[in-house]
Amino acid sequence: MHRCHLKPWFTIIFAVFSANLGFTVIAQEWQDNLYINGFYTLGVTQTNADIDMVTAAVEKHTFGKGKPNLNHSLVGGQLQYQFSENFSVYVQGAAFIDRNEKLGHSIDWAYLNYDFDNDLSLRVGQFQTPFLQGTEMRKIGLSRLWARPLTPGNGASGFNEYKGAELVKKYSSGDHFWDFQLGLGRAEHQREEVYNKRMELATVRYQHSDSWIRMGLVHAYHRTERENAEPVEGYVLMGSVEAETRASNFVINIGLSAGDSDVAPKDSFQYLSLGYAFEQFTPYIYASRKRQRFEQTENATTPPPGRPSPPQGPPGSGSSQFVDEVNDHSIAMGVRWSISETLSLKTQLEKNRYQDRLRGGRGLVNTGGSALSIVLEGVY
Repeated sequence: MHRCHLKPWFTIIFAVFSANLGFTVIAQEWQDNLYINGFYTLGVTQTNADIDMVTAAVEKHTFGKGKPNLNHSLVGGQLQYQFSENFSVYVQGAAFIDRNEKLGHSIDWAYLNYDFDNDLSLRVGQFQTPFLQGTEMRKIGLSRLWARPLTPGNGASGFNEYKGAELVKKYSSGDHFWDFQLGLGRAEHQREEVYNKRMELATVRYQHSDSWIRMGLVHAYHRTERENAEPVEGYVLMGSVEAETRASNFVINIGLSAGDSDVAPKDSFQYLSLGYAFEQFTPYIYASRKRQRFEQTENATTPPPGRPSPPQGPPGSGSSQFVDEVNDHSIAMGVRWSISETLSLKTQLEKNRYQDRLRGGRGLVNTGGSALSIVLEGVY
């Protein structure tokens, strides 16, 4: 029997409204140099099958068949303190329902920032990996059109946050705006047996009028240590492109990403979204696909969770052989009601299909189902 865990749900809902009042008072008292904001997602989802889906809080959550579920909900806050005209500190964290349906929390951003002249700044601390917008801005639901972030379940191949330094340069000319970003540090992987040794990244974003495009490149060295197996070291190289354009009332979003590694699965992700904006309502449709291809190489391939490692290839062969391929397909339709600049209500119906080739030696295996979500999201 499914247990309804009301305590974490009530905690999040209560925090949204109490923090809204408390943050406002504090901000008024310290408005000269302290800035506090909050954000929240309150979402209920019901599915017709047991489905693993991306949420605003964690990479993936299991939504049980026929059980109204609030696991897509969270509440968070942002704090910025301005020590001087050039020097500041920024912290962002959130409370949410974790995979065990218990109340969890995280500090997602925590860094010191120094602004030089000419729109150049240096940041040192902890960051979210700037791979796809759905990875970097996952927890701020008001920033996206859809009820769920459009990003792979493992985000940036599992390297979703890192500690290090970033150099950010902004440039503008008329209504043309450029953002350049370089980063160096060490990432935290979502799987405990994977240790990152070093990560480098670069992004560029261009905006003109109501259209923008962003490109990112991430290179990471890592070490995998599993029980009863020799440690394996390797690299992963990831690239992404995302864009949004508006033509008349149409809103078009497209995203592509790919990851290549010598010891981990090869990832790819694509999505395409089309919306039509009325005054306050924007109906939309989208389709997305994630693919992971596992190959047997000279180095052991990192398997998905719960799956044994495939055998290693002949030493020195350098060859690869197909082992497994996993595909996640999703199509959805929904509508966003922009109640105000700080509040939106979204309703989304989506159908998910999961394909696993050669899983357990049984050839092609298909699973999936449909989900209906109603989501209230806002900032304060």
